[in-house]
Amino acid sequence: MSTQEFSMFEIDPKTLSDSRIQLHWATQLLAAAADARLEKATDDSHSNLGWDANENKLINRAGCAIDVVGFKIEYQDESINLMGKTLAESAQWLSENMGAEIGFRDYEMPPHGVANGDAFSPNPEHLREIADWFTFGQKALAGNGELRVWPHHLDLGFWLPGDVEGRSIGGGLSPGDNHYDQPYFYINPYGIDQPDSLPDVAPGHWTQYWLGAVLTSDVLESVEDANSVAAEFVGLAINQCRQLIGNS
Repeated sequence: MSTQEFSMFEIDPKTLSDSRIQLHWATQLLAAAADARLEKATDDSHSNLGWDANENKLINRAGCAIDVVGFKIEYQDESINLMGKTLAESAQWLSENMGAEIGFRDYEMPPHGVANGDAFSPNPEHLREIADWFTFGQKALAGNGELRVWPHHLDLGFWLPGDVEGRSIGGGLSPGDNHYDQPYFYINPYGIDQPDSLPDVAPGHWTQYWLGAVLTSDVLESVEDANSVAAEFVGLAINQCRQLIGNS
């Protein structure tokens, strides 16, 4: 998959899960560094990450980054290759270079051996594909507020306030999770009950797992112009959600 033109699937998106989960665990290093260095935000935004499509890097607000394709963690001018390292070894390196004790967060994460001491061993080609998905998602979601990657779910997401207090729209690109073992776009209306009927979001669908519209990679794989289809889905789903939450 090219970061310039999303026109073909070089790797089956449904095979990316192992490397994606290992990357998810690696990003906990960035969350831990943010917790150690930054004042905690009430919405936890101090821990979220930017996506640099030119460098294929996840970057936190405390001067740390992960080069996803090279699978290296960087702090200022220093870096270490995570391949073959354990999570504990990587955390020790980061702690020593930052001059601060770091601790991992206590929230639910996808299970993997790296959480129990196995060395990181993601597939480099799969990491490159995951990076390309983030870049593809960034392009399709552009213009809908600030896009940030949240370390808890490893999704590139945005949030738009609604006209009615307590209502909003969230959306983004997930590289995959326990609901969909493949990358997918999602657009969610918040602050409303489940409607009796839902508007058309084809070629996406309204998911059974939460109130939200979803467009999965297997659908994008079947169309001629995935770039246009993804952008059109995002625009359509956001407009449908605006109506659902009562925006003017």
